[in-house]
Amino acid sequence: MALFPLGASDDPAARRLAFRSSWKGTLADLLILALSGGYFTLAFPGIGFTPAAWTGIIPLIWLCARRTPKRAAVYGFVWGYFWNLTACFFLREIMFFIPFLFAVILALFSACFAFAIPFLFHWLLYPADVRSGGFRIMEPFYRFHPPAEIFCAAALSSWWTALEWIRSWIATGFPWNLAAATQWNNIPLIQICEYTGIYGVSFLVVFMNAAAFFGLRGLRFSIPEGRYKRPWAFLLAVTVCLLVSFLGARRIQERQRSEQGKERRDFAVGVVQPHLSQRRSGGLIPSMEALDMCSSLSEELLEDDLFQKSGAAAEAASMAGLAPGRLPGAAKDEAPLELIVWPESAVPAFYYGNSPVSEEYRTRVGKMLKKYSVPFLLGTLTFGNIRSENDFDVFNSALLLKHGAQGGSSPLLRDMEDVYSKVHLVPYGEFIPLSKWFPSLGKLVGMGRDLTPGPGFTPLTPADGVRAGVLICYEDVFPYAARAQALAGANMLLVITNDAWYPTSFEPEQHFANSIFRSVETGLPMIRCGNSDYSVLIDPAGRVTDSVFKKTDPVDGSFLPDPGRKGKGAARFLVSLRKHPEPTFYTRFGDLFVLLCWLIFGSALLRSLFAKYQFRNLFGRSFREQEEKLREDFLESMKKP
Repeated sequence: MALFPLGASDDPAARRLAFRSSWKGTLADLLILALSGGYFTLAFPGIGFTPAAWTGIIPLIWLCARRTPKRAAVYGFVWGYFWNLTACFFLREIMFFIPFLFAVILALFSACFAFAIPFLFHWLLYPADVRSGGFRIMEPFYRFHPPAEIFCAAALSSWWTALEWIRSWIATGFPWNLAAATQWNNIPLIQICEYTGIYGVSFLVVFMNAAAFFGLRGLRFSIPEGRYKRPWAFLLAVTVCLLVSFLGARRIQERQRSEQGKERRDFAVGVVQPHLSQRRSGGLIPSMEALDMCSSLSEELLEDDLFQKSGAAAEAASMAGLAPGRLPGAAKDEAPLELIVWPESAVPAFYYGNSPVSEEYRTRVGKMLKKYSVPFLLGTLTFGNIRSENDFDVFNSALLLKHGAQGGSSPLLRDMEDVYSKVHLVPYGEFIPLSKWFPSLGKLVGMGRDLTPGPGFTPLTPADGVRAGVLICYEDVFPYAARAQALAGANMLLVITNDAWYPTSFEPEQHFANSIFRSVETGLPMIRCGNSDYSVLIDPAGRVTDSVFKKTDPVDGSFLPDPGRKGKGAARFLVSLRKHPEPTFYTRFGDLFVLLCWLIFGSALLRSLFAKYQFRNLFGRSFREQEEKLREDFLESMKKP
């Protein structure tokens, strides 16, 4: 039996269904999905085309809305594959095949999201009489109840947010390029993270896409009928985003006013950005080159600090007719340096190793510690839990070094005040999952080492009244890590990282964007020390207030931060710290917003399942009644002679 009568070729709905079911229609859908997935990538750090964030998911929702859930899952996989392939293409700088393989894994989350689209649409939006009419009636139907549209858009946004949360912890987690990352420089909007974490911004981005879909679909089918369907869901989404931005701007002003009069202290930090190429394997020449560069930049900062203390800087500025803060690279006030920070593993040698390079490493740093009496914080690998000569643990650590400190009974551990060891390691980069059971796995996909996680998140104390919550490299991608440091009493965050693996891609900027969210979530200032770029000072509102390199404001000639500029350099950052900052809502309660999203999606799912049960029960009973009547009529006819 034909699906449509022979004369149905003039029916627009029949023609649409016929094209949609053909290989040409499927090919067109897949092409649109691939292009729109790549288009969504344009919104992320590196390119930053903001309109793509608010519109990039619409094609996925449009193409999945009237498909089966299984077909929608395939469509979601295709869209997600090309989004993640282009967004994570920087991984090619490690091994060319990695982004192609990694995109397959990440696309599974988009497939799960898309699977829910037609199911929720079918059972939340369409009245029972419309559903019973089949494709001809359902396809052009657009008169959805506004509350149902809003509820459906909120349910889809909640499902996306819940999937991002799962992605952030499953298999150690990969919360990179969440939808919220598209808004990293939208400072008023992201203030909501103080309450919802980064997931609140992701919810808003997807809610806008879903609401815009409803508005466009309403126009698509209402205008040909000479009507206008007001896009209530879209208007609500715009209103919510504007309201959140307005309240965020007010929150920034209120925070500035409330900070006045609070007990504070200024903390001057020297940040070293050596701009070294990737030299993980070490060796004498590369290690000495790195040590020379970091030592030279540190001594420049320390000598400048002595110059400032001597009062010669003020005299020089006075002779030039300038205030000291107007001199490029000059200190903004007389606060003395209290810490020098080097990037993660800037010198590819064990600080407390036995090699000649390690001995020179300790000698150089030890001389600076003694001469200038300024502590150092530097990234290096450390040993621990030594069980035998060949059986010990290796950690990725941040050493806090002070002259005269003694980190243990061994004379080798001189000058070690404290240490923080990285807790959340990078899979395959810093440890090999399941390596104890499959030793050959490390040789196949590993990168030459299997580190041990640190014991926990504990702030370091480089100076009185300063409790620095250190995050090493990849850890600043995880909201829980910064939150754990804040809960442990940190009154500032300090990130050391080394993105030299990715010298030509957008990875450093994508990585840096995560730091913005960590400051807003915890309400703490952050110092970020990178190898080649994005060595910056971030305030609790997520604004970059200083960086190693500056650019000139064309309006008034003042110096502005230029965080993305690559190069070697060093700078003094002055951090204004509250001695006892009040924890933010997010710091106290964590991902409560994610729980709310689960409740919204769960209620939508239950409502859909109940509607499906009612529909099938109603029409199933009607079918059974008709069948029974036909049976009775047949039996009655058999009784007649």
